[in-house]
Amino acid sequence: MKNGGRFLTTKNNMITKILNEILQICCNEFELTIDDVKGKCRATDYVYCRAAFVAIVKEKFDLSNGKIGNVINRTHNDIQYLHNHKPTTRYFSMIFTSIKNKVNAAICNTI
Repeated sequence: MKNGGRFLTTKNNMITKILNEILQICCNEFELTIDDVKGKCRATDYVYCRAAFVAIVKEKFDLSNGKIGNVINRTHNDIQYLHNHKPTTRYFSMIFTSIKNKVNAAICNTI
């Protein structure tokens, strides 16, 4: 049992590290800080950054909305809303594509 527990802890630490890297990439693209994204502001770039983070994490990992929400201080309902209502503007699409490419490269380097 001890070995299994250590494996899960190591796996959770690795996932947390990857999620934080993804969040940092999203923040860099939108020129925001992690504290900005975790805050309460609902300005367009803040929401777009959160939406990009949620979309990428949902695509890459099988995590609950609650676990994703813990990373950016949002409830599971907020995460579900962001996932279901991903922005469709050209601005968001261009930045989202750039973020996806950087995340794919970062994940390849991490693993």
